Amino acid sequence: SLRNALTCFTQAQIYDRTSREAAEYVNETNVRTKEIEDRHQFNSKILAQAQTAMNKAESSEIENNLDNAMATYTKAAELFGIVEPYFADLAEISVEGVKSSQNKIRDLVNKVLDQGGAAITKGDQARQNNKFDQAVEHYKRVATLLAVIPDDGAVADQKVAMMDQAEGLIDQAKTDKMAWEAKQAAAATPAGGAKAAAKGGRAKGKGASGAPRKKGG
Repeated sequence: SLRNALTCFTQAQIYDRTSREAAEYVNETNVRTKEIEDRHQFNSKILAQAQTAMNKAESSEIENNLDNAMATYTKAAELFGIVEPYFADLAEISVEGVKSSQNKIRDLVNKVLDQGGAAITKGDQARQNNKFDQAVEHYKRVATLLAVIPDDGAVADQKVAMMDQAEGLIDQAKTDKMAWEAKQAAAATPAGGAKAAAKGGRAKGKGASGAPRKKGG
């Protein structure tokens, strides 16, 4: 190690104070040692920043600030990933940090996809109960939720598919609303009611085959 080398060169210089070569080795070793210590300190600061980012991301997730949580987990992963592998004590922490932050990102993505699916389910239920405006609001919420997920990566296709599904359901809910309102309006008008009554009367005056019923006897 550099420390052992420095000890040897220093001892050689003590033994022979006139040795220029030993003096140069001592100086070079001191410079090199200082450089490595500075790099170690720099990488230690990066690790501290990465851990701080992880803590902030976890707090944001607890507060349901998922957009900030995703961005901060991503930042933590990047910081953990740039630590130099040269330093064994720091490299181990770095590897575990990258793995942990990536797991957090994956779990958060799954959580958001679940929330998007739940919003679609609520929209479907509202539409089935003829609450079309409410259904549209649920469907629109899907895009807001899924905005947290990056547009690239392994789950990008799932994000796009769910957003397309929600957009299609918004159009369907609007179409269903117009059809339902038209039906309600037709049933509410006097002409519509008279026609419905007349139709019902004609049906009563006919047999199963559609022919007029014969009076009993």
